[in-house]
Amino acid sequence: MKRLIAKRSVLYLGRMYAPGDTLPANDQKMVTAWLNAKSAVWAGQEAKEGEEQADVYTDNQEQENATEGAEEGQGTEMVEGNLDPDQLAIMKKDALEKLAVQLGVDISGAKNNKERAELIAAVTVQAPKSGTGSAQ
Repeated sequence: MKRLIAKRSVLYLGRMYAPGDTLPANDQKMVTAWLNAKSAVWAGQEAKEGEEQADVYTDNQEQENATEGAEEGQGTEMVEGNLDPDQLAIMKKDALEKLAVQLGVDISGAKNNKERAELIAAVTVQAPKSGTGSAQ
């Protein structure tokens, strides 16, 4: 059975996946992004087949993105903002601690998840701009 394995920490749908964890492979757009960013690799018997499917999807996406970029006259834009403290507060303590390390935030003085979330949310982060004008 093929599995998508994280090579580095990945935050996806409010859950932090550590290196070596199995990532969900049901969102082909995210699978392609993780593979292209070298954040994940396929493992298992059918890994080669999965890589070929991802390559085909990547080629199609690149063609679509090139067309969209030409139509809009822009490349990948980044927007700055802050993470939602309410969404962060429902994460587990160890996931918040890992995220804080990745963002370079000192949360050692926080007494609970709400305080940890508020400290992390205070940091400005960057995300790709979506077609609707908001971060994805």
